[in-house]
Amino acid sequence: MAKLKNGIFSALRGTVGSMVFYEMNGVNVVRRRPKKRKRYKPHPNHLPQQAKFLLCTRLLQPLTGLFRLTYARLAVGMTAFNKAFSYHMNEAVSGTYPNLSIDFNMVRLSQGNLPNPSSANCGSVMAGQVEWHWKRKCRRTLARQNDKAFVAVYCESLGQWIYSLDAASRSEGHAVLDVSSFSGQSVHSWLGFISADGKWVSESLYLGVVNVM
Repeated sequence: MAKLKNGIFSALRGTVGSMVFYEMNGVNVVRRRPKKRKRYKPHPNHLPQQAKFLLCTRLLQPLTGLFRLTYARLAVGMTAFNKAFSYHMNEAVSGTYPNLSIDFNMVRLSQGNLPNPSSANCGSVMAGQVEWHWKRKCRRTLARQNDKAFVAVYCESLGQWIYSLDAASRSEGHAVLDVSSFSGQSVHSWLGFISADGKWVSESLYLGVVNVM
């Protein structure tokens, strides 16, 4: 960049060829016009990975708060969200580019060693509500009656989640979630458990699609 106090260029303003002339603080300045940056065009070989990344980002970003608890023990050298994201990128995307989709049966909202109940189901029998029921007694190691049940539903048509991290205790055997904003829609449903001290989690159970009343 050059500064001109006077001279043949002192009256110039604007762009001339590859040079730009202007005044700054009463001083005439000339500089080279910046080159236009070429718009980045991804290599065709990168497109499938970019599509998978975008698909997983849209699905998982709203669950950042949940993953801080449910993937914390697995996240070594990375954030809990990144650990969950890595799993889903590798295991929960099906199809061949450009026809990629989420395999919801492979979506894991939590992963851990806390036992799940031997049986569980999910449905909607009241308007705007989804209900979960599970076998209350679990005699396996680590399971406690005061374990907290977490529940979640995802409305694929709206691209939205509703979840609760403390929906009920294991001993209650059931939980109800208000999903009135999803009335008339189909949702995917999950159930999982977190120990009362937050140190242990179960692997989430995918309980299928529920038609919300």
